[in-house]
Amino acid sequence: MPNDDFGRSFGSGLSGVIPGPEIERMDLDSVRHPVHNRTAMTDTLFKRILQEALAEQDARLDKKLDERFTEQDARLDERLDKRLAEQEGRLDEKLDTMSAQFDEKLEHNNAVLFGQLTVHFDQRLTAELDPILAELSALRTIMDGIAKRLETDDQERAAMIHQLDRHDGWIGQLAKHTGAKLVPER
Repeated sequence: MPNDDFGRSFGSGLSGVIPGPEIERMDLDSVRHPVHNRTAMTDTLFKRILQEALAEQDARLDKKLDERFTEQDARLDERLDKRLAEQEGRLDEKLDTMSAQFDEKLEHNNAVLFGQLTVHFDQRLTAELDPILAELSALRTIMDGIAKRLETDDQERAAMIHQLDRHDGWIGQLAKHTGAKLVPER
């Protein structure tokens, strides 16, 4: 039989492959053309068989593609995870380095700022306090002068009181020898 190739390739699977109520099982004799002794197939049957074969191939291709994409996704995820972990490690190191540099720079800038503020406040206080200190010094000099005069006055007063007491004693002695009575003035 020259057309057994068709039976081998399509005949065994045609009963489940070709859906439809009009053809449940395909018989090879019913599809042979009487003139050419070849298998005759209608366009509708051929289209159905072709569509089913293409659908089956599409399903197998989709399955294979899904498997490949899943594999590739897994590999890509693994590589990405590894690279991201490496990048994260490098970024952490860089952040630590930059943080330390920033802290160092901040400390330096704070020291410079506080130094400048100290100089500014010292200058400002000096400018404000110098006139006050000069006035205090002048007041101290004046107070020293007043204290010196008071001391001198006290000394002179003590000397005068001493002198008056001596004069009183002399006048009393004179009045006693002369017999004169001394009466205070009113």
